[in-house]
Amino acid sequence: SYQSYIYPFFCQQNCSCFSNSLCAAASFGEVNVLISYGGPCFAGKASSTDVIHASAEAYMNALNALAAHRADEESIQFVGSGIMQAFDSGTA
Repeated sequence: SYQSYIYPFFCQQNCSCFSNSLCAAASFGEVNVLISYGGPCFAGKASSTDVIHASAEAYMNALNALAAHRADEESIQFVGSGIMQAFDSGTA
């Protein structure tokens, strides 16, 4: 069977690389990512000497922000519908 998946998309990605001219091993990259999942954009930021690692970590940070936002929305919806209706009906 075929399943379709909807993935968050990139709103923006910026990568900056910095290096110390005295020591090449001291160079690092900083990555800022914005993603969206059918609504607001969520930011992720990371830095590392490996720019691929920094990119992946920034994306994961943005996904975690998205997940926290969705959890908050679900909690608000649950409180608004389930708990408050129980109090209104006098069963709690």
